[in-house]
Amino acid sequence: MTRTRRIRTALVAVAASGLVGAGALTATPAHAGAGFPVYRNGIGSPSQAAQQGTVVEIYNADSLAHHIVSTTSNWSIDVVLQPGQAVYPAVAGYGWYGFRNADSSGISFGRCYGSCAAVSVNS
Repeated sequence: MTRTRRIRTALVAVAASGLVGAGALTATPAHAGAGFPVYRNGIGSPSQAAQQGTVVEIYNADSLAHHIVSTTSNWSIDVVLQPGQAVYPAVAGYGWYGFRNADSSGISFGRCYGSCAAVSVNS
């Protein structure tokens, strides 16, 4: 095998392994309870319900990175999602689980305004 062919083969292998890793990062778990696409002008379906013990999918459906943070103390989210990436936080118990896009929202008098969303777990 020539040197050029070895280099080309190695580059293809590295690229393929990167694609497999990216797929694993964004694969939806079979037990996802609710899905929230994040866009530059808001969060799709900002109020949803989920079953106790499931995970929520928060995914970047935009071409820009978005900083997602929790707004309630019953879970912890603080992640920058690159385009196409997702995060899967669990909703452990009953309650209201809030989060927001920190780049396009804020907190005033204890309330979120702008790009905010929440999951309600009732059963």
